[in-house]
Amino acid sequence: MAKNDGGTAFPVVGVPNACDCPGMSLRDYFAAHAPQPPTGWTGTAPMLERLSRADGQIAALMEWRWFYADAMLAEREKDPE
Repeated sequence: MAKNDGGTAFPVVGVPNACDCPGMSLRDYFAAHAPQPPTGWTGTAPMLERLSRADGQIAALMEWRWFYADAMLAEREKDPE
């Protein structure tokens, strides 16, 4: 099952796309604009072993960004009541 990407972030109706590509997804947009991780965010348990290395810290930050983007998409799906 494909992950919900929220569709195109900047849809243009009635204008053909010059590069014939869908562009940035809403999930990508949310991930790119995620705030700094909350204090203490370390990602998943297997990642904790790598946090002392720079690549582990980067991986934890990227995991936060995708977590945030998925949470934003989930909020959009909720009933507005």
